[in-house]
Amino acid sequence: MTTVLAWGAIDYGAAYIQAGEMPYMKEAVKWATDYFLKAHVSPTVLYGQVGNGQLDHAFWGRPEDMTMDRPAYKITEANPGSDLVAETSAALAAASILFKDSNPAYSAECLQHSRELYDFANNFRGDYDATIPGVSEFYASYGYYDELAWAAAWLYRATGETSYLTAAKTHFQQLSTTPWEFSWADKTPGVQVLLAQLADEVDKATYVNHLTNFCNDIIDNRQRTPKGLVYLSQWGSLRYAANAVFICLRAADLGINPEKYREFGKQQIHYMLGDTGRSYVVGFGVNPPQRPHHASSSCKPAPATCDWDFHSPDPNPHVLYGALVEALTPTTAALRSLTDCGGVTAAPTTAAPTPAPTSVPTPAPTSAPTTPNTGGGSGSCFRFAKANSWSGNYDGTLYVTIPTDVGSWSIDLQLSSSVNNFQAWTANVAPTSGTSITLTNKNYNGVQTAGATLELGILVTFSGPTPAITAATFNGEMLTGCGATSAPSTPAPTPAPTPASTPESTVNPGTEEPSTQAPGSGCVAPGTSYDYDEVLHKSLLFYEAQRSGDLPASQRVTWRKDSALGDAKDSVTNVQLDLTGGYYDAGDYGKFGYPMSSMTTVLAWGAIDYGAAYIQAGEMPYMKEAVKWATDYFLKAHVSPTVLYGQVGNGQLDHAFWGRPEDMTMDRPAYKITEANPGSDLVAETSAALAAASILFKDSNPAYSAECLQHSRELYDFANNFRGDYDATIPGVSEFYASYGYYDELAWAAAWLYRATDNRQRTPKGLVYLSQWGSLRYAANAVFICLRAADLGINPEKYREFGKQQIHYMLGDTGRSYVVGFGVNPPQRPHHASSSCKPAPATCDWSDFHSPDPNPHVLYGALVGGPDANDWYEDKREDYVKNEVATDYNAGFQSAVAALRSLTDCGA
Repeated sequence: MTTVLAWGAIDYGAAYIQAGEMPYMKEAVKWATDYFLKAHVSPTVLYGQVGNGQLDHAFWGRPEDMTMDRPAYKITEANPGSDLVAETSAALAAASILFKDSNPAYSAECLQHSRELYDFANNFRGDYDATIPGVSEFYASYGYYDELAWAAAWLYRATGETSYLTAAKTHFQQLSTTPWEFSWADKTPGVQVLLAQLADEVDKATYVNHLTNFCNDIIDNRQRTPKGLVYLSQWGSLRYAANAVFICLRAADLGINPEKYREFGKQQIHYMLGDTGRSYVVGFGVNPPQRPHHASSSCKPAPATCDWDFHSPDPNPHVLYGALVEALTPTTAALRSLTDCGGVTAAPTTAAPTPAPTSVPTPAPTSAPTTPNTGGGSGSCFRFAKANSWSGNYDGTLYVTIPTDVGSWSIDLQLSSSVNNFQAWTANVAPTSGTSITLTNKNYNGVQTAGATLELGILVTFSGPTPAITAATFNGEMLTGCGATSAPSTPAPTPAPTPASTPESTVNPGTEEPSTQAPGSGCVAPGTSYDYDEVLHKSLLFYEAQRSGDLPASQRVTWRKDSALGDAKDSVTNVQLDLTGGYYDAGDYGKFGYPMSSMTTVLAWGAIDYGAAYIQAGEMPYMKEAVKWATDYFLKAHVSPTVLYGQVGNGQLDHAFWGRPEDMTMDRPAYKITEANPGSDLVAETSAALAAASILFKDSNPAYSAECLQHSRELYDFANNFRGDYDATIPGVSEFYASYGYYDELAWAAAWLYRATDNRQRTPKGLVYLSQWGSLRYAANAVFICLRAADLGINPEKYREFGKQQIHYMLGDTGRSYVVGFGVNPPQRPHHASSSCKPAPATCDWSDFHSPDPNPHVLYGALVGGPDANDWYEDKREDYVKNEVATDYNAGFQSAVAALRSLTDCGA
C-alpha cells in the first residue's frame, strides 16, 4: 500500500499539489514509513506483524478499547520472509524519492533502511507465512521473486545504480509473464511498468491444431464396433468413448468442425443410451444393466448378511441408478446444452419404452386397510409407502413386520381393483395380474426373525381404477395395518417440484429407493426417445451411491449408510487421521485419489461450461454437491503444502472383500505423497480438480472457492517442484491405476489454474471484475498500472479512457458512489470497527457491528470492497466482502485518481 501511494505521489505530484493535497499525501506515506523504520530494529531483523489475526477478528469495538494480547512477530535470518521484507524495502525506496527534496535527511534514512532490507530479503530467502504463524489465513505468501524484483527496481529508480537494475531483471526471469493481479500478493505488473517490459501472448492456433488432430484421429481412424461404438479400450470401452466425445464437443464449441464433432457425439451417446436395442445406463431406458459390478448395491437390505452376493444370479437388490460402466454426466450435459428444451422442457413426442415416474414431494396417504386383525404374532403388521406415481403406474415399498421366526415366507395381498402387472424386486410374484397377488421369498431372504421388518420394493401397472392394498396375510395369518397405504383411490396431481437452491432429500419416509424422476419436466432431443434430464438425474444418483463417510440428511440413495468413519491411519506412522468422505471409485471400496480427482475435474468442467443444461434440468444443486463431496475430501487430504494423502485402502485387501461398505473391518491404510516420495501426476490432478471447483463455486460459495484455489496453487507448486510418478510411492497402485508420466497432469493443472485466475469479465455496468473480494481494489490497481503504461507511451488513448471509465464507476457514474463521504448515495456502513462505535464513553461491542444504523463517524475517503459481478451492492456492515475497507484498497485507487487529475487542466 505504501509503495503504491508513494508511487502515485511521485509520478502524479502535480495533481496532488494542484489539488492542495500534497502535504496530506506525504503525511499518509510518512505515517507508514515511520512505523517501518521503528520495526526495522537491525539490518537483519524486521518486525512484520503486530496482533493475532484470530483474536483480532473475534473482537468488534473501538481500537481504544482493545484488551487482548497483541504479540509482535519478527523476521530474522533464521526465520526469513523475503516477500514481506522486500516489499518494505520497496516502500522505503519509494518514500526516499518522495521526500528527497522536502526532507532530505528523512529521505536518506529511508534509503539506507531500504538498502539493508533488500540485502536481508535477497540473502536470507523464504516465504514470510512460514515464519509468522496463522498469517496465511489472511495474507498468504505466493512466492517472493516479484517482491525482490520490485524492491530492486525501486532502488534502481531511487539511486540510479545499475546493480539494482541487473538484479531486478534477474529476479524478473523467475516470474510468470501472465500475472492476473497487481496487489499486495503479486507485484509483477508493477515490475513490468518500471522496467518497461511487456508480456508475450500465447499462440492459440498451436493448441487448436493439436485438438483438431485429436478429434479427427478418434473419429476417422479409430476402430469401431459393428454397431458403431468407437472402440478405444477393452476395459471401460464406454468410458473412453464418452470422454473422447466430451473433448470433441468442447472443440465444437470453440468453432472447430462443429457439425462433424457434434454429430459424432450424438451418435456415440445415443449408442450408450439404447440406439442398438439396449441401454448401458443402470435404471435407464430399454433393457438396462441389472447386475453392475458394485458391492453395496448387490447387498440385501440390512440387517441381512452381505458377503459374496457377488455370485448371485439375481439382479442387484438396489438399483444403482445412472451408472454407466463409467460416468458420462459431463458429455450428456454437453448434448443437453445443444437441445432446445428451454427452461421449462417439453414432454417427449413419443412415449419412452419405460415410463418415467414423477416425483411426489409428500406422499398422500389414504386410509389404512379396513380388514380386522384376526391373527398374527404380537406386533405383526404391514404398511405401504408410495414413492412415485405416473399414468397407469405407481411404485413404493411394502413394509411387513415379521410375526414369528420363519425359514420361508409367503405374503398374500388383496387389491381393490385389478392390476395388469405386479413386480417386486426382492420377492417372487405369482400371479402377476388380477386382484390377488402372492409374494414368496427369494433364496437369500427366506430366513426372517420375529420383530424384524421385511422391505419389498414393488411396481404396479394398471389400466382401470388405482388399486389399493386392502388386506394382507403372512404365511396364512392376517396382518393388521401398522401405517397408512399411499395408493389413493384417485390419482393425485403430481406437479414437478421447483429445484431448490440447495439439495433436499426427495426420499419419502420409509422408502429405501430414491425418486428416479428428474426435477425438470424432461428434455428429449427431436427424433429420439432419450430424456437427457433423466440421464443427468440418474447419473448423479450413481455418485451418491458411491459416497464414503458420514452421509448427509439430503442423501437420496438411502440404501447406502454411513461407512468408513474410521478412515484412516497413516501407512507408515500408524497415526489416526480424518480422511472420511470422498468416493469409492468403482464397485468396491478403495478411495483412489488419482481417478477420484480426474473425475472431479471433468464433472466440474461439465458443470462450468454446460451449467445452463444442469440448471434447466433442475440438477445444478445436486451437481455441485457431487463435486463438493470430492473436494471436501481433497481439502482434508492436503494436510500441508507438500503433503497429500493420495489413497485410502489397500487395493488387494479391498478386492478380497465383497459386502457392504458399512460392514468393512479390514485395515484401511492411508498413503501419502511428500517431497521425498513425490507423485506429480496425482498431485497435479488434484490441483486441477480444486481449480475447476473454485470456478464452479466462485459465485455461490466464494469463501469455499477461495479455499479450493489456495490449495490448488499449493498443490501445483508441490507437483511441479518435486517431480515423480505416484505409483513409485504408493505400493501396489500400479495394478489398478498406473502412472503414465506426469507432464499431461502438470499442463492440465496449469491450464485450469490459468482459467481460474486469469479470466477477465465485466459487470453489466462496466466494472472490470477481477475478484469477488475487494472488486474495486483490484480494478483500481489495474487502472493505475494501465495509466502508468499510458504515460510510457503504450496505447495512451485506450488505457486512459479505460482508467477514467473505471474510476468514474467508483465515484458515481452508475448512480452511487463507493467512496465513503463522497458523491451521491455513498456507503454509510463500512465494515470498520472504530467508526462504527458511538462516541466514548459509550460501550462499543458486537451490538454496534449488527446495528442497522449508519456508522456514527464518517470514514471519509474509504473505498469499500464493492459490488459483485452483477453490480449488486448492499450497504451492510456485516457484509465484509462488499464493505471491507483497507489501506491497500485506497492505495491504487488514490494514485489512479491522481493520475487522472494530472491529465485535467484545472490550473494551480
